[in-house]
Amino acid sequence: ANLNYAGDFVKPMSLTKNGTNRLALAGYNLFNGTLTVNGGELAFTGNSTNAIGTVYLNGTSSLVLSNTTAQFVNITSNNSAYIGNNSADFGRMTVAGNASWGGYLYPYNVSQSTLVIGQNGRGILTIQDSATVTQRLVVGNNGGSAGAVYQNGGIMHNWGGSASDPHLGGSGYGYYELNSGTFTNNGWTQVGQALTGVGILRVNNGAFKMGSVYSGQ
Repeated sequence: ANLNYAGDFVKPMSLTKNGTNRLALAGYNLFNGTLTVNGGELAFTGNSTNAIGTVYLNGTSSLVLSNTTAQFVNITSNNSAYIGNNSADFGRMTVAGNASWGGYLYPYNVSQSTLVIGQNGRGILTIQDSATVTQRLVVGNNGGSAGAVYQNGGIMHNWGGSASDPHLGGSGYGYYELNSGTFTNNGWTQVGQALTGVGILRVNNGAFKMGSVYSGQ
């Protein structure tokens, strides 16, 4: 059965969700261990700031942030999130409403915390409404992977640059479709990085902006 959990996870720990049902976390989630979703849906539903460690979406699984009131989920330190982690996995991530997702924002020329859509498997990220995502973005990272991002509103701020370039299509297939909202880049963003990589950026509407904060255009 689906479970709405209003308690807090505030001790050093990791959290693993199994099964095909939905788990909604409404409390404070302040732990630096891994968050692993092996199936079904995990949703952050509380109006609070959450700070978690590395995220893995395995199997057929979903991660959802969709509060209509302000909500924050942050990846701590140099941890990353892998949506569609293993070769047979299909992960979906949705950031909607007034939710905000972010990673630790390192300065110029330093390895960055990364949001990977399609690490070795398949992954989809949907951004809509007034939601915000601020993290280095990699779509379709390793060979055989496939990732897609559909931005239908809100803000995607692609954080990275020299020594830590974001990319659409690393050694896999990466697709980004901008239909509404704003997609900004600090600099040095690559489309089709490796010889086997395929990168596609499709701008139907909205605003696409390249910056030079971390060098490059």
